[in-house]
Amino acid sequence: MSLLGSFLKRALRVEPAITKPLNAKKISHRFICASRRSKKDFWEHSALGKSLTGIGDKEHCEFSIAYDFTGNVSSYYNDFLDIENEAEVFIFIMDHIGLTDRLWREKLDSALAQFNIVGIRGNTELAEGQATWWFDTSAPGSSTLSGSATLDTKDSSMESQLGPSPMACKVLEPSFIAVIARDLFSAEINFDPNMGQSFFALDFCKSATKAGLSIGTWPIDISDSCALTSPLAGVENWSDYFVKYGEKWSASDMPK
Repeated sequence: MSLLGSFLKRALRVEPAITKPLNAKKISHRFICASRRSKKDFWEHSALGKSLTGIGDKEHCEFSIAYDFTGNVSSYYNDFLDIENEAEVFIFIMDHIGLTDRLWREKLDSALAQFNIVGIRGNTELAEGQATWWFDTSAPGSSTLSGSATLDTKDSSMESQLGPSPMACKVLEPSFIAVIARDLFSAEINFDPNMGQSFFALDFCKSATKAGLSIGTWPIDISDSCALTSPLAGVENWSDYFVKYGEKWSASDMPK
């Protein structure tokens, strides 16, 4: 993206409601979340909001949260992909994820020293026509899966172990995707707004692989109130997005 393109994008976009850093010069890790919750509800009741409230080393973090969000998640994520932010670590994260690892920062920095793009859960395989990150071609316990999370419900917690981690993967579960911004900027990779909520992560991982970026999981402890819920549940126009995704990635375009 050119400097002129970055300037025009910033000039034309409408800024969502986000919290501001206390000291921008010290920021190196930016949590980016598009939440349907109100500001009050997010910080008081969401798994992410509650975990970020107690996070240590706040002066080195920024929390960019869009509240009452009903727009396109990919477009919101792309708003941060410009030259101004290229030195930051971006953590694209959903509000049902709780960050429970006290050493998350050290672990994430180690992960990003090995992989360009890091997640918590992933799949070492991504076949042609595969419609989700782990459904269709594999099941929990499959040798192609990597990572774990604590499944939190109202009444209990249960550890969900999918497979070994760290692990090089071809696709990541979309609730937690971390990257050094300059890697995306240099590779000219972004999130495709045409892929919808269902396919943006698969599309993103394919684009990244095609551009030569490495993808992998890392054992960072999280809680997840939606762990292993079918990504098809409650998704509107899923079949329409599946068609768009299939048209974009024909067999000849599949990254090897």
